[in-house]
Amino acid sequence: MKSLQDLQIEIQPWAEANFGPNQSKVNPDCFLGSLAPLMGMGEELGEYYEAPNQEETLDAIGDIGIYLCDYCNRSGHALQELRPQDCQDDPPVVFIQAIGRLFHCNLKRQQGIRSFDAMVFFQNKQREAVVMLVNALDRHCREEFTTNINEVIQDVWTSIVVKRNWLTDPRNPNA
Repeated sequence: MKSLQDLQIEIQPWAEANFGPNQSKVNPDCFLGSLAPLMGMGEELGEYYEAPNQEETLDAIGDIGIYLCDYCNRSGHALQELRPQDCQDDPPVVFIQAIGRLFHCNLKRQQGIRSFDAMVFFQNKQREAVVMLVNALDRHCREEFTTNINEVIQDVWTSIVVKRNWLTDPRNPNA
């Protein structure tokens, strides 16, 4: 089984080859950078809550993890095997909280308010939310599916996502 850091490293060239700097297709002057995978996490959170079965639930969790790896790559964070805090609340509730915190710190950073214009403050808040999300995802995988987040991400990555080429097939039906 690969570590989260190994998965992050493996995902980076694929994401860069398929999406580059995440330039908007409808507004070519807009480069989304790390905001695109952040939006992807939000989209997959919706898919998680709408999943009709365990297979679709695990796929959504894996996709959240893949987007998280891309987000961390584009944000300059090394996604490590960190478990410094225990997730005490219901993990799906913590998914919402953590992803909401990532949206919060990125929005406030772009607005230049609430101290998020200071890079160290911003990066610390980002890191706290990332750790919170990884812990909650891992706990949920262990308690509900007798697996762990690394295995779920690796399975979704190797069986589905890495096989996609958005450059040659932008209308990929598996999106």
